[in-house]
Formats: sequence, structure tokens, C-alpha cells
Amino acid sequence: MSCSLACGTILAAFSKENGVLLPLLALVIEWCKPPSNHITQHRHAPFFDIQPDWRWRAVFLWLPSLAILLQLALEINLSPNAWPTRPFNQVERLLTEPRILWEYLYHLYIPRIEGAGLFQDGYTISTNLLEPITTLPSLLGILALIFLAIFIRKKHPYGTYIALALLFFFASHLIESTVVGLELYFEHRNYAAAAFLFLPLVMLLIWIAERKSRFIAITALGTTLGMLSFLTWQRTTLWSDTEALQNYWAVASPNSPRAQNHLAVQWFQNGQPEKGFAHLEAAAQRMPQSSLLSMQWLLQKVLRQQATSEDFEHVRRNLPNQRFDAQAVLGMRLIVETLLEPDARPQDRQQALAILDVMQSLPQYRAVPLFNRLEPYLRGLLLIAKGEPDAAAIQLSQAIKRYRDVEAALSMVAHMGNAGYPHQALQLLDAARKVYAQQPERTLKRSKATYDMEINRLHHLLLEDASTLEILKKHDH
Repeated sequence: MSCSLACGTILAAFSKENGVLLPLLALVIEWCKPPSNHITQHRHAPFFDIQPDWRWRAVFLWLPSLAILLQLALEINLSPNAWPTRPFNQVERLLTEPRILWEYLYHLYIPRIEGAGLFQDGYTISTNLLEPITTLPSLLGILALIFLAIFIRKKHPYGTYIALALLFFFASHLIESTVVGLELYFEHRNYAAAAFLFLPLVMLLIWIAERKSRFIAITALGTTLGMLSFLTWQRTTLWSDTEALQNYWAVASPNSPRAQNHLAVQWFQNGQPEKGFAHLEAAAQRMPQSSLLSMQWLLQKVLRQQATSEDFEHVRRNLPNQRFDAQAVLGMRLIVETLLEPDARPQDRQQALAILDVMQSLPQYRAVPLFNRLEPYLRGLLLIAKGEPDAAAIQLSQAIKRYRDVEAALSMVAHMGNAGYPHQALQLLDAARKVYAQQPERTLKRSKATYDMEINRLHHLLLEDASTLEILKKHDH
């Protein structure tokens, strides 16, 4: 037990952060053991009458559990803008999660073929105790369940199983459903949490079989297994078709920008752009706060060389009033990559630079390290395409410093060199060398020998290109 808790907690935490809950979950199980007389009388009870020494419990259960609670307490930040990249603050998250926990319980106990899946970014946020109206009842209901579990634990022999089911479920959600700034809703958070959730029903069937009627217990068990098997078969049929599954999720989530973005992309990929644009525009009217929908709309216009200056201006005007979305940043990257093509219109590249100016000025984007690295990189690529290598070198040098990764740095050197600007590429190679010298070897994607050879090869090639360029210039003069 000592080895499994110590090593298991560390390994679990490195696999997924809420693995640190292992000592707390073990403590819940230990606390919810049935009374000794109940264990003696019922051979089916899944616990043994073992009482670990209190000092062992203090070291391996109490102190780690207390450390988890203290760490969560340090996460408390009730400021109105605690998470600039989220559409909710901490208070709103704490008000919303009780409603979500009830929904988790409902879907666990009421079988269905499929849920809403991965498109959960449209979940309605609780802004106060009465908005929506189910917020306060949900909060009071969760507190009532917790008090019921504590109260019933020793009041009835089977109360320990109810207490274990409820307390284990809520303890499992302590990280993912409280003060940490994760997204609000994901069904996979119930995988571990539901481990004991059906134990009270199992014990009830055992009690019916032993005290009342074995036929009733077997019939109830067989009916349940048959129904669940049928629903599982139906679910596997749906999951076997990835496109149908994602479309199902998207249709089931009309208030999810990601879901509606997915449906629109399906129209574009199926050769029906007019329906795709119509879908995006209708979704944007319902969800004007979505930067993802705006960026996808502009991306599709750029891909077809249909974007006008008014279209770019429309996106720039809306961005300050929209939420940060990592997929919107990805959309901006795709727009820039499209505009690097030789047949792209020069005016579109200038318009894209203006959008980057707006994004860089917004606090919700500046708060994200990914965007802070990506912004000078995208700007540098656009400047290369515009034929402004000196300005591009300044931006890409900044990007190299922010990425702090030699692989990314050499990619930028290659961009500049392939564009026909060897002098500026040599400047970037010097910046890449500095990053390489400071980068820990364990973070390298390839061996040091490979990087040493590649840097030397690039240096010689760029020197040759620079000499050739100088000769051509003299010849022209």
C-alpha cells in the first residue's frame, strides 16, 4: 500500500494532473468502510476489517490530501478577469459546475446511445445564483448530497456504500470541477469518478437476492445488462463512422461555435461553399462573441480569393468584442500560409498584417504565450512575401527568441534563405545558434550531432548564395 500510493500518485500525476487525487480517493475508501459487524455478516462486502496504523494514515493519506486542498486554495482568484483566455471567470465556473455535475449524474444513471461529445464550448454559463434559474437548486442539491453521504455513513449498514459512491464521485471532480481554469464540461472526467457510483445498486440486488427473491434480482440484472448491451451496440455503430459521429455531435450542440464551424467546413469540403458561408453567417449572428466563426469565414474567403477590404475590416472590427479561441489563432495561421502562395493578392497580405496588429493589441491574446510566439513569426512570413526582408528579419529574430527552440529557428532561417535573402538568413542563423547554445539537450528533437551538421551546412550554403548575389549585383551595375 505504501509503495502503490507513493509511486502510483507520482506516476499518475505525470500521466494526468488529477492523478494527485489518489491519496484523497484512498482516504475516501478507507473512511467509507462498512462497520465490522456488517462485514462479518455479509460475505459479499468488498472490504476487510483492516485498520492501518494512524501514523501510516497521517503520512500517506491525511497529509497528501491536505496538501491537495491547500494547493487548490492557492488557485482561488475571484477577480473578474482571472482567465483572459476563458469566456468565464472563477466565480462563474464555480456556479456553473454544480449544474454540470448534476448533468453528469443524470447521464450516468439514465442510459442513452450518445451524448454531446467533444463540442462543449457552448455550455450556458451561470452568471449568478439565479441565472440560469437552475444554478441555485443545483448548488444546494450538491451540498445536500454531500451532507447526506456524511450523515448516512454510519446510520445504516448500506449507508456506507451510498457514502462511498457519492464522496468518491465528488472527490474525483475536485480538480476538474472547481477552481482550476479548465474548460467547463467533458464527459471523460467521469471515467474514474463513476468507479463506485453503481455499488449501492449492486448491493441492493444482493440484498433482494438474499432476503426477498433471487428471481427478481436475476431478472432485474438480466434486463439491465440486456438494455446496456443494446445501447453499447448502437453506440459502436455510430462511433464506427467518424464523420457521422462528429456531425451528430455538431447537430446536438447548436450553441457550440466549434460544432457549427465543423458543420460549415463539411459544406465547404463537399463543394457547397454557398451553404458553408450561409451556415457560418447564421451561426455568427447567434454567437457574435465567437472569434472562431469570424476567422473561419475570412479563411474561406481568402482561400477562394474572394476576400474584400470590407471583409478584413469586418473581422478587425469584431475581434475586440470577441472571446479568445485557440482555433481562431490556428485560423489566422492558415490565412497567412494561404497568402504566402505566389498567386496571393498583395493587398490581402497587408490586410492580414492589420489583423495581426489588432490581435496583438488585445489583452486576451497577449495573455497567451502561444500567440506571443506565433505573432512575430506570422508577421515575418508576410513581410518576406511582401519583399521586405529587413523588416521580416526583425520579426523572425523576435520569434526565434520567443520560441527558444532550434528546430523552429532553423525553419525560419530556411524560409528566409529560400525566399532569396541570404544576408538576412545569416542574421537569423546567428540568432538560431544562440538559442541552440542555451537549449537543454533533453528538449532537442534530434541529436546534437545532427544539429551541428545542419547549422554548418546552412551556413556554407547561405555564404555561397550571398557571394553569388553580390556577383550578380556587380554584373548588373
